[in-house]
Order: sequence, then C-alpha cells, then structure tokens
Amino acid sequence: KTACSRTTTSTIFLLGLTACPGFTQMHTAKPIEPGTSDFAVHAVAAGFTDTLGESVVVPGIEFQFRHGINETLDFGLKYSSLQAISITADVNYAIINTDGFALSLDPTISPTYVSGGGSSIFFMWALLPIIADVVSTESMILSVTARPGMAYGSISGGTSDLDFAID
Repeated sequence: KTACSRTTTSTIFLLGLTACPGFTQMHTAKPIEPGTSDFAVHAVAAGFTDTLGESVVVPGIEFQFRHGINETLDFGLKYSSLQAISITADVNYAIINTDGFALSLDPTISPTYVSGGGSSIFFMWALLPIIADVVSTESMILSVTARPGMAYGSISGGTSDLDFAID
C-alpha cells in the first residue's frame, strides 16, 4: 500500500521527459498493413516505492489493439492492468518507411484516474515518441525510442489519508 496525505486540492505540472509510469512500446516505427488489425497481449512488470521506502515489483498484463490506416499511418489503443482506470491511445505516423529503415512520430495520450477514501488522483500524460527501426530483417526488427512528453496531475479530496492497494 502507498499512503498519501492530502487535505486540500493540489495540482502538479511536469514538463520534460516523463518516466513514471513506464509506458511500454510494443510496436515498431513501421505501421501495420492498411486495413488490417492486430491484437496483442503482453506480460509486464512495474516497480513501486511507497512513502516508507518499501519497494515492490508488481506483475501485470497489457492488451493492445492496432489498426492500419494507410502505408504511413496506424493507430492503437492499449489497456494496462498496472494502471487503475487508464486507456492509452496513439497514432503512429511514419516519416520514413522503407524496407530497411523506418522513422515515425507516435503522439500518445494516457489519462489515468484512481479514487479511494474520499480522495482522487487524475493524471494525463502526453508523449511524442520518436521511433526508429534500426535493424529490420524477415525475422526481427530492432526499434529504439526517445519519449519526450509532459504530464499533468491533480490530487483532490477531503480525507487525511488516501490509501491505494495494488492488486
């Protein structure tokens, strides 16, 4: 459990490279084939440290859906069990899309909402990943990603203790 004490509404604004939560990149720079859809399930894990300094690693599962629009564009939706109420949406736009190399911009938003004990937390992450497929063969694609972005958060409620259990 992680305990947070708040008695008034607080607003948090972060600009720069976001690091928490860990946004998984489960697709390449090259968009999937136009008119096709892809559904995937991924095993994931995240580490958390509470206010007492105790750390825990939590396993989870992610469900991802992608749909190809044309040769340079696809979009995706993803749900992760590591985030309470959260759906991540992205649009993958390939700037360069050749057989041996692909480079894309992947604008992504991920709202998260958690409530408990009369209080609530809302976060909105907006990211602009730059993805490059640096090695592409018939059996493997190696992609690298830079993830600049920003996050907005709001914590509100009238209770003195806000407890969230990670199930």
